[in-house]
Amino acid sequence: MTTRVSPTIRGARRRVAGAGWNVVQTPAAAGLAWYIAHTLLGHHQPFFAPTAAAVSLSKNRTLRTQSVLQLMGGVVLGIGVGAAVEAVAGQAAGAAGAVAIAVAVAVTLLLTLGVGGGFLEQGVLFVNQGTTSAILMIAVAGAATATERLSDALVGGGVALAMTVVLFPAAPLPLIEDADRRVLAALRDTLARIARPGDRPGPEWALAAGQRVHARLAALQRAESTARQVVVFAPRYWPQRPRIRRACEQAAPLHLLAASVLSLAHASAAGTAIPAGGSVPAGSIASAGTNVSAGSIASVGTIVSAGSTASAGSTASAGSTASEETSVPAGNTAPAGAGGAGAEPWPSPLRAAVAELTAAFAALADSTGAGSAGNAQAAHHAARARSLVAGAVRRDDAGEDDTTHARFAAMLVEACAADTITYTWLLHDYGSFPPNPGSGPFCPPDLP
Repeated sequence: MTTRVSPTIRGARRRVAGAGWNVVQTPAAAGLAWYIAHTLLGHHQPFFAPTAAAVSLSKNRTLRTQSVLQLMGGVVLGIGVGAAVEAVAGQAAGAAGAVAIAVAVAVTLLLTLGVGGGFLEQGVLFVNQGTTSAILMIAVAGAATATERLSDALVGGGVALAMTVVLFPAAPLPLIEDADRRVLAALRDTLARIARPGDRPGPEWALAAGQRVHARLAALQRAESTARQVVVFAPRYWPQRPRIRRACEQAAPLHLLAASVLSLAHASAAGTAIPAGGSVPAGSIASAGTNVSAGSIASVGTIVSAGSTASAGSTASAGSTASEETSVPAGNTAPAGAGGAGAEPWPSPLRAAVAELTAAFAALADSTGAGSAGNAQAAHHAARARSLVAGAVRRDDAGEDDTTHARFAAMLVEACAADTITYTWLLHDYGSFPPNPGSGPFCPPDLP
């Protein structure tokens, strides 16, 4: 008998498995911090110690050293401000206590914002811990001195720092590689949706795909920052500094690859026919030969294909989306086949080229490192995509697939394929293209 597991339970399992070793580290650090402050140092209520350790480590694998330093800085600042306000106001109650807390929070907030530059301003931990510590200094008055609370916070932060730097620092290279694979997997899924024949995705899908890809790119940036911090602070990973530097350099082109894939996603969802005398909806692609009325301004996001003309005073930025409807004079219509509900704006060779790119990104997402067989497969799939695009362009020149939208899509697919091949070469051990195209497993980007 097969038991179906609900999506909620599967999501919970995935999140717990993703936290992994951190689920053990964080409570162990909190308990150790309490033991040191309470038993060894003799503090009666050392709540700052376990709190600092638990908040610093939490469930995250990324930026843990930075979180510890942010927390310790915020707590030290907040305790100092709270102690100063308490010394002036005393153990105030009622309205006087409310005013004292408000003053402490205001002063702490201004100071944290003023001095919180650099890595301190990334996230809200520095500011939040500063204001929270100032409040606790006044609200829980008389339980301990400012010196005891400051030492408790330093104990908790010190335990967390020992966990993240000395005992159990995150392995920097797997962090970057895992984030790389997640980005590539998101791009693969996006291309797979575009390559699905006879099914044009809508604008909502393109927006959701962009949000998903950008979230993965943000996670990649956090992983890179964490890896750089680990090789700086963790002695056991000092020898890996050159490898981490190279891994970060290899991951940089993923942002350009993502831009190419998302341009394809937007183009696949935007081929809408323009009726005579009608208007271009926000986010649509102006086809070649379409005139934009005088004085109209296409804001950041409007894509105008090669050959389109704009009248005097109009501006258009490649890759932007029009925020307002732009009038199209009567007689200027989208070419036949450019769009419409249920229409197929791309010829089959372009769909096949996108399918090859999907296979290329699948191979990259499954590859295990520089020079792997997966990178070679990705390069071959991308080269095949370029060949299919060239065939689609020849058909277009012969008048077999005469759609401006398809021609523009071919340009995007060609750019994406070229970027993919270049990326595979950055991952390859050679470091540069071999002098003879037949001397390596890849095909250089300038070959079809």
